[in-house]
Amino acid sequence: MNSNFSAKDALEQLSTKQKAELILDQTEDEAIIRRVFANLTESNDDELLNEFFQAFTKINKQRNITVISNPGVRDTILNLTLTALAPKFVDFEPEDFQLWFQGNLFSVMASLHPGSLVVIPSNISCASYAAILTGLRDSLKSLPLPLSHGVRSSIESLKKTFTRCSVPDSFMCKQTPVDEDLICVASDRAHLQQILSVGNSSEALCNFTITEHACSSATRLKPSNLVTLLNCSLESQRIYPVEMIYYDVISG
Repeated sequence: MNSNFSAKDALEQLSTKQKAELILDQTEDEAIIRRVFANLTESNDDELLNEFFQAFTKINKQRNITVISNPGVRDTILNLTLTALAPKFVDFEPEDFQLWFQGNLFSVMASLHPGSLVVIPSNISCASYAAILTGLRDSLKSLPLPLSHGVRSSIESLKKTFTRCSVPDSFMCKQTPVDEDLICVASDRAHLQQILSVGNSSEALCNFTITEHACSSATRLKPSNLVTLLNCSLESQRIYPVEMIYYDVISG
């Protein structure tokens, strides 16, 4: 390979796949990213940007990249992409919003904030709104908590903007994401199992919090024990979203 060759200087000659690789290999250089996006958008060829993100998304999956770690680079990619797409959103169909918010923008979603969504036309269909909302919610499954605040606030902002598309909470089954390892890190599962192996009397059951029971394998508990547990009065009882774990354990 020619040692004098520079991918930066030969940007015009690079394929969309090579441009995607260049961005991912130069993830500390925002200037390179701006040059790549300028090259992609100044031609007014919509297909170039689509092809670039197809390659970008594929390479991210191959490299197991779920989020671009450099916040400056991530912000730049998201902002330049939304700016390029803004004039086109008015003509987007639900499947177009699905492609971008559930696929192409996935690895930069951590940089999203309510202000990012002002480019979304307020008259899009509820199906398009649902496609965007699904993408935002899906991104929370892979984002660490410290990086999820912008997406969470964006979800709330989106709901307020599209109240006409919202389903009343009374008609929706809510799901509460639970990090079982985080909740159970302080629980002594072995000790609880040892105590319950002797017997599961009311006194034995009530010596442990619902959290501790939920974090154990609970193989010796029966559904009837749930009433006893709920009637236990412990000052140390803590409120955690562990009920779903517990119900899963005792019904399994």
